[in-house]
Amino acid sequence: MNSTTHPANTQSLVFHGGKRVELIDWPISAEPLKANEISGRTLASLVSPGTELNSIFDAALTKPALSGYAAVMEIDAVGSAVTTLKPGDRTFIMGPHRARQRGLASGAIPIPQNLSPEVAVFIRLMGVTWTTLTTTRARPADRVIVYGLGIIGNLAAQIFAAAGYRVTAIDLNAARCELARSLGLTDVRQSLTPADTGVHGHAALAIDCTGHEQAVIDACHAVKKAAKSSSPACRGSSARPPPRSTWPTWFFIVTSRCEVVGSGACRCPTRILRSARCDRISSPPQDGWRTDGSGRRDLQLSCHRRKRTKCTSSS
Repeated sequence: MNSTTHPANTQSLVFHGGKRVELIDWPISAEPLKANEISGRTLASLVSPGTELNSIFDAALTKPALSGYAAVMEIDAVGSAVTTLKPGDRTFIMGPHRARQRGLASGAIPIPQNLSPEVAVFIRLMGVTWTTLTTTRARPADRVIVYGLGIIGNLAAQIFAAAGYRVTAIDLNAARCELARSLGLTDVRQSLTPADTGVHGHAALAIDCTGHEQAVIDACHAVKKAAKSSSPACRGSSARPPPRSTWPTWFFIVTSRCEVVGSGACRCPTRILRSARCDRISSPPQDGWRTDGSGRRDLQLSCHRRKRTKCTSSS
């Protein structure tokens, strides 16, 4: 196939909502490739259980839609300005579940020939917590706690362990714990309590990969109290704001100078944080927001206090 001929349709997984999915022909641009585009056949695509099953598979859709954002393709055509990729190359691309992919060459990541597409496609889920690795104030040999050992948490624990951090991984599910141990993680537990004095209260970073509010609360209690030059961090994801019963813990977060970074639709009770007379409550600039395709935005709230004072709320 050359860069000027393309099929008008391709086999695609089409979501209708209400747990109904079809594999049917679906339109794809038949226009000639733009100068900076590539196209090719799909070798593998990855289903994200959290994002896709929750936001589209079981949703009430008003019209059919494609889904998916992780695929490995074999390039068969490139635009005139593409010089770093060629037909025959295999690349990761943020593409949907369909038989052919088309996108910008700048968004394609070449993969080694000895790495199977079925394994390489997991690079997308590794990227979920990779951002934490590149932005955290914690440094190798610091204690990191990972809550939840589903695919996201499992990969997070492996990434931080490989980078030299002392990782404690936690999941209530015994089978997930056993899998984590088989992959080389050494400190894997089904729970963590204040009685575990060697870990609890000594973590520089806690990562919630459960999507449950209680894990975020537990993580905030597990990180060490901040020194003057740094802030412990709790990073996590939650689809709902914390219940009113947990608001005292959010006061604790503020007065302990924790940095709370939420992914996805995590919504701290901002009015409580603002009423706590924090020295600074900040969020990334508008052009710094990242979205996951569903319109949800990352939220970062950094709260710092010079000294502990009694917090009051007008709510």
